[in-house]
Amino acid sequence: MTELTLGQILSRAQEIVRSASSPYEYEQTQQFLNDAKPFGREAFDAAIQLLDGDLDEKILGCDLLSTLLNPDNNAWGHEAAAALVHISDDASDDDLCIFVTRALGLSNDPLSLPSLIRMAEHRSSAVRFNAACAVPSCWWPENAKMPVEEKAVSTLMSLMQDQDDDVRNWATFGIARLLEVDSSQIRKALKDRLSDHRADVRLEAIYGLARRHDLDAVGPLIEVMQQGCVSQLTLEAARNLANESLLEVLRNFACSFDADVTALRKALDACDPIRQSESVVKMSQLLETLTEALSVLNEQHSAYLHSTLFDNEVLIVVSNRNEEDLAICSFEALLARAHDDSNKAASLVLSDLGVKPT
Repeated sequence: MTELTLGQILSRAQEIVRSASSPYEYEQTQQFLNDAKPFGREAFDAAIQLLDGDLDEKILGCDLLSTLLNPDNNAWGHEAAAALVHISDDASDDDLCIFVTRALGLSNDPLSLPSLIRMAEHRSSAVRFNAACAVPSCWWPENAKMPVEEKAVSTLMSLMQDQDDDVRNWATFGIARLLEVDSSQIRKALKDRLSDHRADVRLEAIYGLARRHDLDAVGPLIEVMQQGCVSQLTLEAARNLANESLLEVLRNFACSFDADVTALRKALDACDPIRQSESVVKMSQLLETLTEALSVLNEQHSAYLHSTLFDNEVLIVVSNRNEEDLAICSFEALLARAHDDSNKAASLVLSDLGVKPT
């Protein structure tokens, strides 16, 4: 079979675009656009050039960029975002806005955020849906305090109240699971969704509150688990909340649970005050043992425990006198390697540092 040139591939895809009457009919182009991937930079340049064409060419250019950026193995995201932002400013056709918004999300670049924020107010629910999906991909936590990033968070909170169920669900998902940001406004937006008529939206809201350790999620979480909704998501929520009130419902599933037993065990341990106390003692013992072992080294080293609001893992960090982190490891994983022996765990850390234990 003769292989098609890039020009032939795009020509056939263009025929489909020109005859399509809805975004769903455009999906037939995907078989051709996937064939364009091996052309690499040539295909990318062709996509950028298509953005300067007529409406159908713009749609095809956006669709091709989405294909090439999923995943973005060639780090073309920023360049693509710049080109897409340029055409999004004047985009008025609903179909074009759908494809532009999707491609902007796949750029994973903060440059896309202002355009996505505008698209979030579009009359088409399909465009707003793509905006809800795209904003978290372009929101970088290191920029969280920048005005555009803050506006992006506000935009998602607005979409959490959208009349369209799918838009509301994905906006809630973005805030709940993807963004590492917290405020009283965000928690209120999540609490408002606890009474949503869609069960999946309510579950996302519960998880979002649990991820922020908000105890207002305890009651709703118990309710959904009592209704039989026990999954990776609800177990992670229980682990985040680490509340004794969840023990009974978790134990009721301990014998019959047939999914991730490790997730269930972690949730049970987190909610059990006795296991919590034991864990704190182990952390203290390990930190004391490790600090003593580090004290014999010629250079000054220190060890400390670290965790964040959005991470259940407690990390052990060893740094030098210049406050440079030399070793970072999970407390739980380290103790597992050492079979719960703090002296052996300290030796393992020294070994990871390239130091022979004394």
